[in-house]
Amino acid sequence: MAVETGVSPEPNRPTAGAGNTGGVSGAPGRVVPSAWLTGFFGPHGQIRSVIAISIALVSAFGALAAWRATLTSDEAATNDGTYIQQMTQSGQETARLEALVDQDVRLFAVYRGHVEAARRLSDEADQLRSSDPKLASSLDAEAQGELAVANTLHGYFQAGSIGPSDTSYDRQFFLDYQLSHDSELLSLHPAAYLKMGQTLHVRAVLMVGLVAVFVSALFFLTLAQLSRAQLRPLFASVGVAVTVAALIVWPLVENGSLDKVFGQ
Repeated sequence: MAVETGVSPEPNRPTAGAGNTGGVSGAPGRVVPSAWLTGFFGPHGQIRSVIAISIALVSAFGALAAWRATLTSDEAATNDGTYIQQMTQSGQETARLEALVDQDVRLFAVYRGHVEAARRLSDEADQLRSSDPKLASSLDAEAQGELAVANTLHGYFQAGSIGPSDTSYDRQFFLDYQLSHDSELLSLHPAAYLKMGQTLHVRAVLMVGLVAVFVSALFFLTLAQLSRAQLRPLFASVGVAVTVAALIVWPLVENGSLDKVFGQ
């Protein structure tokens, strides 16, 4: 075949952008956002790896919350046990003090009898002192004997101080005094342990609720991992939102900010 003189064949030039699918014209190698999103959320995109990591993290958060709920529940049970123990000790100590006061009440009747006898004998001796000094002296001796017995009995009073001028024994007054000054009763605080136990029970229930929230987040993340590409972002977003909400509430539960709200 003859080739025309002066005519050189011109090579084919690639069209600008050819072979750069999804690229920007004049900028080969750069991927448009739509293509990147398609690749990220596609059936085999990186979102599945992100979801897998999220599932592992949420599982760890749920396990940690369950552990904290167990510890809080155990602490609440400990406070309940201490409350019961201290209530028992308080009841026993109160019964002991009541018995002590009742013993003084019975002793006071005997003590008062000797004091009255001494006073009566002394009055009779005063009346007979001028007419019969010998009998008056004998009555004085008997009065002193009665006072000696009364003074001996006086040393056995344990709940309160009693004197010869006292004509009655105020049982309630001495009992209240003993109850308010007894060192063992003052060292017991059952009401505080009861309140703390109730607070910790509420906190433990809230921690269990957080575990349930993390489980629901795992449910949505698992759906995102197994669902079609079109639904994957929706389920993943819900799972992440639920996880974030649980992580925000968690410190409020731990520091007791929600105790009053849910403890009423």
